[in-house]
Amino acid sequence: MENQLKILQQQLDPHFLFNNLNILSALIISKPEVAEDYLDTFTNIYRYILDSHNLKTTSLENEIAFATDYMSLLDKRFSNAYKLEILHKKETSLKHITLPCSLQLALENVIKHNQGDKDNPLLIRVNITDHWLEINNEIRSKTNTLPSNKLGLNNMRLRAEAILGKSIETIQENDQFTLRLPLIGD
Repeated sequence: MENQLKILQQQLDPHFLFNNLNILSALIISKPEVAEDYLDTFTNIYRYILDSHNLKTTSLENEIAFATDYMSLLDKRFSNAYKLEILHKKETSLKHITLPCSLQLALENVIKHNQGDKDNPLLIRVNITDHWLEINNEIRSKTNTLPSNKLGLNNMRLRAEAILGKSIETIQENDQFTLRLPLIGD
């Protein structure tokens, strides 16, 4: 089980690194003035990934801060085509425990499969409850996307089951998609 978990965690880093180096490469050519700022933010984000690489869990507070930084990179890349809204009741603890980089992977999944643009941004709503981190978005399928192999969601499911003892849930109703990530109390 421990070896399987390490293999699942290692699948995350190359994927994240590859995507962001491609973004940085495009920015260097098209928007060199933005590329340096992007690189600074990317470096901070990747530091978080490296620091959490050996951790099985992290606080929800750390995960939200990390995801907020990640969205700032996406704002630069996609010209504000995607908006993040984080909702939680005051009494809901941000000390809950979750999987490192899980919220970032959820956001990446939304953007991979859904179209947003600056004139009509796609709202990604994150709702924090006592037991779940719910990521919800309107389904706006991209027309030129390759079929999904669901590697990211399957990876997240296996990690959640192995570490948190609960699986993720996906709900698709009408034109809405919701991914529910389990939280463990503080």
